[in-house]
Amino acid sequence: YITGVHHVYQVGGAQSIAALIYGTETIKKVDKIVGPGNQYVAYAKKFVFGQVGIDQIAGPTEIALIIDESADLDAIAYDVFAQAEHDEMACTYVISENEKVLNQLNTIIQEKLQYVERQDIISQSIANHHYLILAQDTEEACLIMNTIAPEHASIQTRAPEMYIDKVKYVGALFLGHFSPEVIGDYVAGPSHVLPTNQTARFTNGLSVNDFMTRHSVIHLSQKTFNEVAESAEHIAHIESLFNHEKSIHVRR
Repeated sequence: YITGVHHVYQVGGAQSIAALIYGTETIKKVDKIVGPGNQYVAYAKKFVFGQVGIDQIAGPTEIALIIDESADLDAIAYDVFAQAEHDEMACTYVISENEKVLNQLNTIIQEKLQYVERQDIISQSIANHHYLILAQDTEEACLIMNTIAPEHASIQTRAPEMYIDKVKYVGALFLGHFSPEVIGDYVAGPSHVLPTNQTARFTNGLSVNDFMTRHSVIHLSQKTFNEVAESAEHIAHIESLFNHEKSIHVRR
């Protein structure tokens, strides 16, 4: 109501993408399709890109954490499980300069994994897409994080603020023990439609800008035209676009 949305349709899957791109008796054709979905939705969006705009082709979900000996390892384990329970293909990375901390975390994860809910999904994700990474120092930890360019990055160290300028390629950056990624799922505020699979290196999360268009306005005075016309005419001539050249020349 507040944003002026007038129609809501309770449909999903690849067929909903087809309805939005081509239109039906009930659903009008749209100009842009945004938002997450399963792999069928992602492939459908990829297929129709160019006929409509899309935000990105996202998934599977992922998180990378940088932790030190100050981190609450029980909480970290559930941060890993929370991401892993989304999807058997979900990726979880934990980076630390302290090998002992990584070993302790691994023990806790294996112990809790026996009793965790949604165990069938989580165990597959942990077995195939979970990585504990030992970094030599903070610089290498940040290099690893920027190389992964994860959808979610969580820094749970004594001084998480120092990573703000060092971690450059993430969908969303969560700082400290009381800013777990799950808060971003539900109540933190920014859109949680975020880039995955290293695409954070060149794109951003969904925002109001994705629903806006922009264009240039060119309005030259005769004086300005006379100052630049010769250069434009010359380039047109070199490109052998002679009617381009003539369009400029007749005005001179």
